[in-house]
Amino acid sequence: PADTEATSAEPDILVTGSRIKQPNLKSEAPLQSLSEADFARKGDVLISDALNDLPQFGNALTNAGQSQATANAGFNTGVELINLRNLGVQRTLVLVNGRRHIGGDPGTSSVDLNSLPGSMIKQLDVVTGAASAIYGADAVSGVVNIILKTDFEGLRLGARGGISDRGDAGERQLTALLGSKFADDRGHFVVGAEYYKSDGFLLGDRPYGQLDAINNLQNGLGGSSGIPGGRITGGANGIFIFNSANQLVPAATAPISETFFQRSPIRSQQAANERYIASFNTSYKLVDGDGFTAEAYLESSYANAKTSMQIEPQVIFFQGLPRFGTPFEAPADGPLIPANNPFLLPLIPTIGAIPAAGVQVNRRFTEQGPRFIDVERDTFRILGGVRGNLFGTWSYDGYYQYGNVKSAQTETGVLDRFRLAAAVNVNNNGTPGNLADDSCADPRFVALGCIPLNVFGVGSVSQAFLNYATIPSISLTDAKQTVVSGFVSGEVFNLPAGPVSVVLGAEYRRESSRIDPAPSYLDRSSSVRFLDGADGSYSVTEQFAELRVPVLKDKPFFKSLAFGAAVRFSDYTTVGNEFSWNVRGDWQVNDAIRIRGTTGTAVRAPNINELFAPVGRANAASFDPCDTVDDFGRPIARTGNRLANCNAQLGALAATLDQTQAQRGTLVSINSGNANLDAEAAFTYTGGVVFTPSGALTGLSLSVDYYNIKIDNVISALAVQDTINQCYDQPNLPAVFCSRVQRDPVNGQLLGVQNQLFNAATEQLSGIDVQFNYGFKPDRVFSGVPGRLDLRANYALLLQHDFVARAGAALDDRVGQVGDFRHRFQFGGTYTVSKVSLSLDTRYLSPSVSDTTATGALLANNRIGDYWISDGQIAFNLSDRFSFTLGATNLFDRQPPIVSPPARTSTENVIGGLYDVRGRFVYAGVSAKF
Repeated sequence: PADTEATSAEPDILVTGSRIKQPNLKSEAPLQSLSEADFARKGDVLISDALNDLPQFGNALTNAGQSQATANAGFNTGVELINLRNLGVQRTLVLVNGRRHIGGDPGTSSVDLNSLPGSMIKQLDVVTGAASAIYGADAVSGVVNIILKTDFEGLRLGARGGISDRGDAGERQLTALLGSKFADDRGHFVVGAEYYKSDGFLLGDRPYGQLDAINNLQNGLGGSSGIPGGRITGGANGIFIFNSANQLVPAATAPISETFFQRSPIRSQQAANERYIASFNTSYKLVDGDGFTAEAYLESSYANAKTSMQIEPQVIFFQGLPRFGTPFEAPADGPLIPANNPFLLPLIPTIGAIPAAGVQVNRRFTEQGPRFIDVERDTFRILGGVRGNLFGTWSYDGYYQYGNVKSAQTETGVLDRFRLAAAVNVNNNGTPGNLADDSCADPRFVALGCIPLNVFGVGSVSQAFLNYATIPSISLTDAKQTVVSGFVSGEVFNLPAGPVSVVLGAEYRRESSRIDPAPSYLDRSSSVRFLDGADGSYSVTEQFAELRVPVLKDKPFFKSLAFGAAVRFSDYTTVGNEFSWNVRGDWQVNDAIRIRGTTGTAVRAPNINELFAPVGRANAASFDPCDTVDDFGRPIARTGNRLANCNAQLGALAATLDQTQAQRGTLVSINSGNANLDAEAAFTYTGGVVFTPSGALTGLSLSVDYYNIKIDNVISALAVQDTINQCYDQPNLPAVFCSRVQRDPVNGQLLGVQNQLFNAATEQLSGIDVQFNYGFKPDRVFSGVPGRLDLRANYALLLQHDFVARAGAALDDRVGQVGDFRHRFQFGGTYTVSKVSLSLDTRYLSPSVSDTTATGALLANNRIGDYWISDGQIAFNLSDRFSFTLGATNLFDRQPPIVSPPARTSTENVIGGLYDVRGRFVYAGVSAKF
């Protein structure tokens, strides 16, 4: 038989946001649902794509939004995360069938949607508001509940393929789903298998990716001072470079294209991705009848995902900074090139006399080719439980769940910094600059096969040296989750309007995460990053209760009125006791009008990363507020507190301090977790009205909801630049910031910033959501017009998004900034005639700015225009068994806008988590049912 979704005889239903089953129960909180038909209509393969198209979701980590910055931030390359209300992925709780799922980003609770079986999904529910009392921590902005097919029967096979109109970014997907009853209908199983592959593409494959991101709003320049032939600083005649023709020329007379290296064209915009997913769900009635019943159930899934991201060749800054060998040492640091270096000596007549200590050289090792970050991730989850009826209206449900995510991250092209340092300390045994005549000076490295390094000139680095200095870099992560949960529910007594229902339950959860960095990260030999190992865990024991009280029924203006409440007591091994609650109401005025509202608190305990993240060091490009001239030699005006603080701290150096582009790009950020963090606390309320008329407007549904979310004790770390600015822009060099900023006591140059998480910020968000759906037959209006027309619209108005970094700090009004668009909406329609359906959907993002605080000259590059993008599809239901679809996303090939900091935190020009970066993409799919 053709596949079906079996209909349960149970009249009660369960909605996301409550554990109470009731006939005709509806959510009191704003609820959006995406059905299997919505997925099919849009042609979405990835769950995150379908959700991120909704106006309620902000910038998140997606396959198209990966960057070198995200890769350097942790071990999450290849994961797909979502960000409800743009409050952060860590504040969006993702459930599977109403239960937690292990986090895919190591050390967090953020679920990797790339590990979930898309072919098994029946429906996606999105609920805004405080849901911690129902589901536990992390439900601050709301909940996304992924509901799987549990009663599927039959066999369904599917295939889909697509490619961009530029001939790249190819996708292919194969799916199989099989479900059946067994044991005289006492049991049922559903098994699914899925294969997906995406080819990915580079920024250089698109018009917007030809140049590096602009460094700031004022000058718009991008690029790295680490160039293939080397940039030489320190000679009496000024700065020299080797141009693309391998000629030694003054940097001042060379074109910018020669003096700065463009990294973006070499980097992946969309990483290549391949995954295999298998899932098996089953249930079996152990005890059946009219009284006590027991049904055993099992949910299990396994996903293997491989991701490969390409980035630019390694750069080394041979600058001899004082931090070399200190806590502020950075991975890309190198010693000065000694004055007696035999490869330097032939250049002195051109570059001029050099200091005895040597010269600085910024060198890009293009001879090694692009580097790759390859990640293989295995996600396993199994859940087993028993549910059934106790007596009367009382039921129970209890389960045990285990999840495990393991990953191996391999980085290619990593150079050994110690071997680099030894290789530029070279004896001149013959003709200067003749590689065959020279040898390494340090006998310790000679014993290791040291090969002299010539950093001067394009192509000067030998393959023999690369073989000697390149080191393997493989890091491992291992995260585990254990959950034991159970509850009972039932009716305690009856009121005139109906039964009073309760839920009583308890839950235990343990989370652990271990990071084993590559040995080169641990011993500081890596030229890419330094990182200590980490092994952290916590557990929480919880008790929860829920109540629903019907107050009125079938009265004038009160078809029904009911109130609900929920509480949860949590005891964490890390932050101690926490309490969350919510109260909600549902007023059905009549058949057409319904009013709903919720209020309550939410809790987010710090995750393992925030508590126990290992100490890591990374380069953080930043601007020195005490700098006196810009990259073009123009004076920088400093006034007020900034001028006074720079003078007070630097003395005579304050008048001449000049931070070079290379120094700005190699500032060090020392990052780590904080075991003393407390939990975040949020207070939210929502209120709305739902209009579902009958008669001539049958089929129309309109909802309008207001939401307000305020979070205190926000866990955050100031951006490196913010920490520096706060030190010099506040009166009297405040220690809370200035103690984190380190300078070289000799020349005054910035060395680095110590960056740690703390509970200090507050954040508040409010807005209005409008949802509209109207399905009707056109011949209601135009006689004789066949078929059916389904219209839909989803609008999000952002009224407020305020962020205060700490008590007494200025309020950051983020409304209108990229990601916090004032207006976002999605609208479309599907016209169906007989066996053919034609769909068109359009999304809109209102104009925005990169920096809401920009003034004066900074305004020139600050504004980003509005953004429209449309998708279309035609579907042919060839028979009851076979269907064929043909579609295109980004029909008009709309390119993403160029975005400047601070809205963009990576060094790419665009934000793949918000805008379509692939361009026009065409696809075709076929489905067969048996």
